[in-house]
Amino acid sequence: MTHTTIEIDSSALESASLEELWMPFTANRAFKRAPRMLVAAKDMHYTTADGRQILDGTAGLWCVNAGHCREQITAAVDSVIEDIRTRPVSAEELERARTKIRSSLYNLADPSTRFGLIDLLAVGAMWENDPRWANRLESGFSKVTPQLIQSTAREYLRPTNRSILLVEPAPAAAPAPATGAKQ
Repeated sequence: MTHTTIEIDSSALESASLEELWMPFTANRAFKRAPRMLVAAKDMHYTTADGRQILDGTAGLWCVNAGHCREQITAAVDSVIEDIRTRPVSAEELERARTKIRSSLYNLADPSTRFGLIDLLAVGAMWENDPRWANRLESGFSKVTPQLIQSTAREYLRPTNRSILLVEPAPAAAPAPATGAKQ
């Protein structure tokens, strides 16, 4: 696993331009007038540029607050990945996965709006140079084998392929002594 640490000057965050940013579900004007910048997160807390800890109480429809950088979660994910790398999936697991992906494909190509189908045709035209590529997607599912899954997992899900970027604020500079002050 590769750890890369970048030390940043917290004052750079304060002077950064926010004009280019639009954040959905955010009061953009109010945020840009008085930005509250977060520079780190660990467990259930965020850290502000000035070092304050803020409880992360965010949870909702699209997220579950499990915390940040939780070693238990990383260990659980690593365990599942290692299982995929070392144990071939069973025929039943593969068939269930094929059924789910086929169902997702049919759901995406919903005939009531056609937007999903249009998107698939566009992807085929743009990336595969063949809009008929969408018609061959389902036949490709049968080409996936337990051996292919395992060899792909061994190649791409190696611990050495994981990168974790840590951005840590630089220590705040000590204030300069006032001129003319008695010592």
